[in-house]
Amino acid sequence: LKVAGKETIAVPAGSFDTYKVEVTPLDGSSGAQTIYVNIDKPYNMIQLEAELPPMMGGGTMTVELKSVE
Repeated sequence: LKVAGKETIAVPAGSFDTYKVEVTPLDGSSGAQTIYVNIDKPYNMIQLEAELPPMMGGGTMTVELKSVE
């Protein structure tokens, strides 16, 4: 797990300044993730990008924040 920097991310809920957090499996297998977390309170997850393993067909899954209430 490492904070790779800051990025502005635009999702359906709006545009947010975020920390870009990279999660990499220690064993070198697939399944890396990039998580964008709001810099300001509340510290919401704004977007998640994850590599899917070959047994799930490979590819990338993206999850985005739709709204904030």
